[in-house]
Order: sequence, then C-alpha cells, then structure tokens
Amino acid sequence: DLQGRGQANNETFVAQDRLHPNFLVASDNDYVRGDGTCGAAYSLDRGRSWHDSTVPDAFTRGDLFGGKPRQYWQAGGDTSVAWDTKGNAYLMCQVFNRGAGVSPNQDQSSAFYVFRSTGSHGASWNFPGRPVAEHNDVAGAGDFLLDKQLMTVDDHVGSPFRDRVYVTWTQFAEDGTGYIYAAHSADYAE
Repeated sequence: DLQGRGQANNETFVAQDRLHPNFLVASDNDYVRGDGTCGAAYSLDRGRSWHDSTVPDAFTRGDLFGGKPRQYWQAGGDTSVAWDTKGNAYLMCQVFNRGAGVSPNQDQSSAFYVFRSTGSHGASWNFPGRPVAEHNDVAGAGDFLLDKQLMTVDDHVGSPFRDRVYVTWTQFAEDGTGYIYAAHSADYAE
C-alpha cells in the first residue's frame, strides 16, 4: 500500500539552456514527501552540482472546479522541462486527485500546468501555473483522464516561431478512446 513511498524518484527529464550551456533544469516524479508530486532541480555548472527547487503545484486557481478560489491537488508528475532563447526555463506538470478509492475526497479532477522560471534558472517558478488543459471531475466519475503530457520550446534564434511553447498530451475519454492533443503558446506560456 504505502511501502516504498518517500524513497525514489522516477520519470526524469533534463534540459540544457542552448545559449547558456552551464544552466540545466531537471524534473521528475518526486516521491520524497510520500505521494508523487512534480519535482524540480537546477544546476548552474553543467550538472556538477544540483539544487532542489519547489514547484508551487499544491493548489491552483479553482474557477473551473466548483467555483472555489482554489483547487487543491493530491498528487502530480509526468513532468517535462525546456528553455527559451530569453533564458526562461519552463516546467510542465500534471496534477490530479486520486478519488474515493484511496482518499476521503471523491474528486478525480486532473490538469496540466506550465510553470516558468524567469531570471532564476530554475531556482523558483511562477505561481500559479498556467493551465494548458483542465478536467473537472469533482463528482468522482473517474471515466476521463488527462495523461502523459510533453513540452518543448522552439529555442532557435532565427526561427519565425522563436520561444513558442508546444505541449502535447493524451486524453483518455469517457468512451474508452485515447486522443492526442497539441497546444502552443506564443506569449511565454502566459
């Protein structure tokens, strides 16, 4: 049941700033505190030393989720990271609630958020995260899942789409079908 929690991280992702190769950001499914959350770390010396960074993903704006000011999340993961040409690092994070099967809360909502680190090379992240996709399942039907998102940023200086943030994800729908979606942001993930 809870055996092994708090002992390991997995599904790691690492990105190097193309224009400043000393700077790296990394992300993972972080189980250090028990249940999974979106973990992050950064290096300013090409990975010789690393520093933990905290992703502010415990709660987000709750407008879509019952009109409450906050939506609290039980778990997170499936991260990815990338850099733009301005030195901004980006972290993509899936957050979700587990529902009545493992908690007293029936909510099984899920969402994807992008966090940006501006001027700190991954040491801190904007709050709240910017939503890419959100699914309201506060009733706990459990027949829909947003899953396995991946992100990249066009970090080519000469590109007409320079600094555009791209995200893809899978939506497992009520009818049992898995759909692949894509979205992009041309305003630094705002």
